[in-house]
Amino acid sequence: MKKNLLLTLLLTLSMLTSLANARFFLGIDGGYSMDKVDVKTEDKTTYTGTNTIVTPGSFTKNAYLGNGYLFDINLGTEHHFDKNNYVGFRWFLAGGYGRTTLINQSNNLIKYPSSIIEANLGLDLLLDVIKFGNNSVGLFGGIEATGLNVFSMQKDTVIFDTPEIQARARIGLSLFLADHHRIEFITKIPVYTLNGDENIYKPLQFMLGYKYVF
Repeated sequence: MKKNLLLTLLLTLSMLTSLANARFFLGIDGGYSMDKVDVKTEDKTTYTGTNTIVTPGSFTKNAYLGNGYLFDINLGTEHHFDKNNYVGFRWFLAGGYGRTTLINQSNNLIKYPSSIIEANLGLDLLLDVIKFGNNSVGLFGGIEATGLNVFSMQKDTVIFDTPEIQARARIGLSLFLADHHRIEFITKIPVYTLNGDENIYKPLQFMLGYKYVF
C-alpha cells in the first residue's frame, strides 16, 4: 500500500516537473504527397429465374494515383525526462492545405485536380543522439490522428471526395540549433483509415519542417 502510494507520488511529481519544464513551439511543414485512392465498385445484381443474387462490391486498389504538395501550421509543447534533454516527448495540433491531381489508372483522360484539407492531433517521442553545445541531432517517431478530405469541385459542385479519419505513423530526423530552431525531415505513413464513403485516400507524405521552440 505504502509502496503504491510512494510510486504514485513520484509519478505525479515527475509529470508536474515535466509540465513545468514544457516548451511551447510554433512551426510550419511543407512537402510532397504521393497519393493513392482505392475506389469501391458497386454491388452487382444477377437475376436467375426467380432468384436474385447480389454480389457485394469490392475495392479497386490504387484506382487513382497522384502527386501533390501540402503545407501545414502546427503548435504544441515539448517535454523532456532528463536534465540534459536527451529523451522527451511532444504533442501538437496542426492544420494543413494542399493540392493534388488524381489520375484514373484505367483511363488517363479522367483526372481530378483536387484540394487537400487536414486537421491533425499528434504525439512524438523525441530522442537526441548527438549533442554539441546548444545544438543536437536526433530522431523522433510517433502517431497522429488526422481528419481529412480530398475533394474536387466543378462549378461549385463536389464531383469527387474522400472524407475520412486516419491514423498515421510518423518518423523523422531532427536538427536542433541554438536551443530554439528545430529543422525536421518527416515521413508520414497511413496505418488505419475509417471511411464511410466509397473512396479511400492513402497518402505517403515527405515533409520538411521548421519549428521555433520558445
